[in-house]
Amino acid sequence: MAVHPALAFTGTSLDIARLQETYFAVTAPAPVLPIGQALVVEMGGEPVVVAESDRAAYAEAIATASTFSRAIVEQATGILSGIGFEHPGSFLSSLVRSTVDNALTRASAPSTDPAALLDGRDEPPDPLG
Repeated sequence: MAVHPALAFTGTSLDIARLQETYFAVTAPAPVLPIGQALVVEMGGEPVVVAESDRAAYAEAIATASTFSRAIVEQATGILSGIGFEHPGSFLSSLVRSTVDNALTRASAPSTDPAALLDGRDEPPDPLG
């Protein structure tokens, strides 16, 4: 049985609260699958069954989301630090959270028009112009 939360752990008590809003991938043989699902529910999470044959793709999606998110934030905060911002993470926090929330909302909504996902509606206004 494999049970994996789609969560980047901090190692702090924040993780306990975040488990309440987390989806968990559950992979198991059919006879024990309900046990894995029940374990996730007991932790306050939402179980999603992932077939054994899909685990590599699942792992790739999780790694892509966490690695690229972290890299983009580190790059942007590095640029702002380089031009003298004392707290670049705080400065970008609302922008990054709202942009990611908007992207996740769009990704969760059914769309028959792929262009609707790329029309730039969630781009922030140019702060300089």
